[in-house]
Amino acid sequence: MTGHLGGVALWLLGLGGLWLGMEPGAGRGFVLQPEEAPVEAGGARGGAAADAWPWDDPNTPSWPQSLQLKPNPDRQGGGSVPPPPTLAPGALLVTELMIDPAAVPDSGGEWLELLNRSGAEVNLRGLELRDCGVDRFLVAQDFRLAAGQRVVLGAAPQGRENGGVPVELVWEEYQLGNRRDCVVVTAGETEVDRVKWEGGWKVPVGAALQLDAAAEARGDNDDRRRWCRSRAYGDNHEGDRGSPGKKNHRCGRR
Repeated sequence: MTGHLGGVALWLLGLGGLWLGMEPGAGRGFVLQPEEAPVEAGGARGGAAADAWPWDDPNTPSWPQSLQLKPNPDRQGGGSVPPPPTLAPGALLVTELMIDPAAVPDSGGEWLELLNRSGAEVNLRGLELRDCGVDRFLVAQDFRLAAGQRVVLGAAPQGRENGGVPVELVWEEYQLGNRRDCVVVTAGETEVDRVKWEGGWKVPVGAALQLDAAAEARGDNDDRRRWCRSRAYGDNHEGDRGSPGKKNHRCGRR
């Protein structure tokens, strides 16, 4: 009897959303649901014993005896992947990269800037960032970017940890390699943009790499000669140079 009572108590805790301190549907993207027994011939689910309480009381309502964790699609990251936006190659352009900050550690100070060149508003939900290794970041929430506008994605939200950079989308488990790496922007099977830096690139310390303003207008960010060290000082970047969320300057001109 003690074992049966323990099983019933656990099931009741699941009903109240108290199992492991979780409310129903809250937390790590899982919900507690009764486990269904297999349907046998004649339509019964696993026989009468599978749906009855441990004791034979005809006046007691029947409940399933076991519980299982199932993904909750209503929670971000709870097993459902948002559909990617419909974008053509070049619709979004990588225009600035803070690869090696000096004022704050890389773990909080890295960021990049995307420009919407599609001519229309874009919902970035479902957009994915990849690198030349194994890092990936999926935009899982709605974020609408107007035509011609920029968005800054980074390792930490605006504050002391990232040097005051106005990051609007914070990534997880994504890093920019200081010597060689790449940023690949994808929407489903479509590669929207790619920037790769390696041996011939000069990655500055304490300043962003920025795309020349003229090349930005043409959507030409493949040639390393179109990139240069940013000379701009932001409003509050703790001394690092860059223009996150703002227009770039011409490379080689004061």
